[in-house]
Amino acid sequence: MNNLIIGTLFALCAAALNASIGVISKLLMHSGLNPQDIAFLKTIIAFFFLSVFLFKVPVSQKIAFISSTPSKLSVFAQIAICAFLGIFSLFFFETIAYNHGAAANVV
Repeated sequence: MNNLIIGTLFALCAAALNASIGVISKLLMHSGLNPQDIAFLKTIIAFFFLSVFLFKVPVSQKIAFISSTPSKLSVFAQIAICAFLGIFSLFFFETIAYNHGAAANVV
């Protein structure tokens, strides 16, 4: 497939998921989940999907990339930790905001 088509499909998927996250969060809150649980659930789902994409990269390519400079592994670990905490923080505060306003205003 052409890179332009793949990029367009990813952009459309991102837009659809971003548009539906508020509605899904509101439904989960009405079912009795608290905002912390919803934020953690969204973070775990995002981690799962990103891991699937990571595992699709051939092992030889990953080893060549990491072994080219030894310090990259610690940088990757630091980025992974910061990204996980950043994504959780974003989802946490966004989900809390759904309690205080309309989903359309929060997103």
